[in-house]
Amino acid sequence: MMHATSQVGRRGATIFVVVAVLAVVAALASTWTASALRRSRQTRLAHLQVQADWLATAGVARARVQVLLDKAYDGETWRVPASELRGGEDAEVAIQLDEDELTVRVAIPPGDAVRVRVTRRAMLAAEALPDRDD
Repeated sequence: MMHATSQVGRRGATIFVVVAVLAVVAALASTWTASALRRSRQTRLAHLQVQADWLATAGVARARVQVLLDKAYDGETWRVPASELRGGEDAEVAIQLDEDELTVRVAIPPGDAVRVRVTRRAMLAAEALPDRDD
């Protein structure tokens, strides 16, 4: 009889150790998964930030050309669909010209749920500005 009780005790201890090891493994897997998701979100946000920076640079370049081509140009807003950005998010670029100061605002995605917003300001050279008194 003593022999059977000893085996039950060992089995109980073995089950306890197995459950404890599984709990530790589950906790580690949960931590690793959360960390991987956090890194993925950070990478995604950094990708959107780079896209927004490039769109802002393009907006400044476009505005400078438009000022030279059109005396009445005072800005514009355009959308870039997600399919062209490969980022899964639409973007909106708003160009505003006030006297000799140019402001370009980029929002990804457009609307109230903006994840990334970039504002770029530039001064336009006086010789690049058309005479607006005409």
